[in-house]
Amino acid sequence: MNESIIKLLKENIVELESVEVTDTLTLISSGYIDSFDIITILLRLEEVFCVQLPVDEIDLEQFETVALIAAMIRSYQEKQK
Repeated sequence: MNESIIKLLKENIVELESVEVTDTLTLISSGYIDSFDIITILLRLEEVFCVQLPVDEIDLEQFETVALIAAMIRSYQEKQK
Protein backbone atom coordinates (compact mmCIF):
# COMPACT_ATOMS: atom_id res chain seq x y z
CA MET A 1 0.00 0.00 0.00
CA ASN A 2 2.76 2.48 0.90
CA GLU A 3 4.39 2.18 -2.53
CA SER A 4 1.04 2.93 -4.19
CA ILE A 5 0.62 6.00 -2.00
CA ILE A 6 4.13 7.21 -2.85
CA LYS A 7 3.41 6.73 -6.56
CA LEU A 8 0.12 8.62 -6.23
CA LEU A 9 1.84 11.50 -4.39
CA LYS A 10 4.62 11.79 -6.96
CA GLU A 11 2.10 11.76 -9.83
CA ASN A 12 -0.09 14.45 -8.31
CA ILE A 13 2.26 16.78 -6.39
CA VAL A 14 4.81 18.59 -8.56
CA GLU A 15 7.02 19.41 -5.55
CA LEU A 16 7.54 15.69 -4.90
CA GLU A 17 8.60 14.65 -8.41
CA SER A 18 12.34 14.86 -7.66
CA VAL A 19 12.15 14.03 -3.94
CA GLU A 20 12.89 10.65 -2.42
CA VAL A 21 9.56 10.01 -0.70
CA THR A 22 9.80 7.57 2.20
CA ASP A 23 7.25 6.32 4.72
CA THR A 24 8.42 8.91 7.25
CA LEU A 25 9.10 11.99 5.08
CA THR A 26 7.14 14.89 6.59
CA LEU A 27 4.89 16.16 3.83
CA ILE A 28 3.00 19.07 5.38
CA SER A 29 5.53 20.52 7.84
CA SER A 30 8.24 20.34 5.16
CA GLY A 31 6.04 22.32 2.79
CA TYR A 32 5.64 19.63 0.12
CA ILE A 33 1.84 19.61 0.35
CA ASP A 34 -0.77 22.10 1.52
CA SER A 35 -4.50 21.98 2.18
CA PHE A 36 -5.33 22.36 -1.51
CA ASP A 37 -3.11 19.39 -2.37
CA ILE A 38 -4.81 17.32 0.31
CA ILE A 39 -8.16 17.61 -1.46
CA THR A 40 -6.61 16.27 -4.67
CA ILE A 41 -4.83 13.50 -2.78
CA LEU A 42 -8.01 12.60 -0.91
CA LEU A 43 -9.98 12.15 -4.12
CA ARG A 44 -7.23 10.05 -5.72
CA LEU A 45 -6.88 7.87 -2.60
CA GLU A 46 -10.61 7.15 -2.71
CA GLU A 47 -10.32 6.08 -6.35
CA VAL A 48 -7.18 3.98 -5.98
CA PHE A 49 -8.11 2.23 -2.72
CA CYS A 50 -11.90 2.06 -3.24
CA VAL A 51 -12.64 3.67 0.11
CA GLN A 52 -14.79 6.58 1.27
CA LEU A 53 -12.77 9.17 3.19
CA PRO A 54 -15.27 11.59 4.76
CA VAL A 55 -13.83 15.11 4.63
CA ASP A 56 -15.52 16.10 7.88
CA GLU A 57 -13.74 13.29 9.75
CA ILE A 58 -10.28 13.76 8.25
CA ASP A 59 -7.55 15.41 10.30
CA LEU A 60 -4.80 17.15 8.32
CA GLU A 61 -2.20 15.49 10.56
CA GLN A 62 -3.18 12.17 8.96
CA PHE A 63 -1.48 13.41 5.78
CA GLU A 64 1.86 14.24 7.40
CA THR A 65 3.61 11.02 6.29
CA VAL A 66 2.99 8.12 3.93
CA ALA A 67 2.80 5.81 6.95
CA LEU A 68 0.02 7.93 8.51
CA ILE A 69 -1.88 8.07 5.21
CA ALA A 70 -1.68 4.28 4.93
CA ALA A 71 -2.90 3.84 8.51
CA MET A 72 -5.83 6.16 7.82
CA ILE A 73 -6.80 4.23 4.68
CA ARG A 74 -6.60 0.89 6.49
CA SER A 75 -8.77 2.27 9.29
CA TYR A 76 -11.50 3.42 6.89
CA GLN A 77 -11.32 0.19 4.89
CA GLU A 78 -11.97 -1.75 8.10
CA LYS A 79 -14.89 0.51 9.02
CA GLN A 80 -16.47 0.06 5.60
CA LYS A 81 -16.33 -3.74 5.44
